[in-house]
Amino acid sequence: MSQDRVTISHPDKILFPDDGFTKDDVGAYYRRIASRMLPWIKDRPLSFLVFPRGIKADGFFSKNAPDYYPQFIERIEVPTRGEQKSTVTMATADATRDLAYLAGQNVIEFHTSLSPGNRLEHPDQIIFDLDPSDEDFTKVRQVAHRLHEILEERGIPSFVKLTGSTGVHVHIPIKGGPSYEASKEAAHALAKHLHEDLQGLTTLEQRKE
Repeated sequence: MSQDRVTISHPDKILFPDDGFTKDDVGAYYRRIASRMLPWIKDRPLSFLVFPRGIKADGFFSKNAPDYYPQFIERIEVPTRGEQKSTVTMATADATRDLAYLAGQNVIEFHTSLSPGNRLEHPDQIIFDLDPSDEDFTKVRQVAHRLHEILEERGIPSFVKLTGSTGVHVHIPIKGGPSYEASKEAAHALAKHLHEDLQGLTTLEQRKE
């Protein structure tokens, strides 16, 4: 077996019932886009949205790397925040075979850390996750355009990453390795400016409820 091929168990299991896409199809897709995908996620702690019974059924969010993951899936110990000091063992995906294996584990969404694994306290990006409270994507577009204008006024480069759902991610690369707290303060200041400009359209709450 070549290094970038991993056998997928139950390859005929349907994960996307409306389109008939199977686990094997998902694995093939991950292999096809690996050269584009891996530079964005490799060497970073990852969490996953997993759909064992396909996307029409309930899935679950997986942050801890299970013990049964094979040895070629690298792990990173990530300190937790808060009063209870502990660590979470998180997986990485650094090669095509890692993506293929994760397809076999019914992984549909990859959520990446803002920091590389060797500099966990120094993010190299800020992400603004813009989602509408309803199905009106026009609101997302309006907010994204205004955020882009604010960033351009300050000479801050940015670009949009589509989330694949109803919103967008506005991605801001960071150079110089600021601390996590400094990055958080900068992001909050930008969010506050945006909210003041678009009151009634935006909220600073993390949950819309």
